[in-house]
Amino acid sequence: MDTEIIFWKAIDLEPACEMILTFATRNARESVLNSLEIRKQLMVKEYNLYEAEQISFEREDAENGQFLIRIMKNLKHPVP
Repeated sequence: MDTEIIFWKAIDLEPACEMILTFATRNARESVLNSLEIRKQLMVKEYNLYEAEQISFEREDAENGQFLIRIMKNLKHPVP
């Protein structure tokens, strides 16, 4: 899964909106979540892309057995 593309899509979200990724296994979700966290750090450090600080991730286990990542664009971190 290309986490860079996912991250750019997350940055394009409107404030207070979210995107949900679904996975069949917990390990797959954890792997992608780790990659997204690293991508977030790189976007801020290497590109000074402060919009990345507005993105947050949450793990969620759905009732149907799927493993989710909820990606949100928050309002709480203003962009300089």
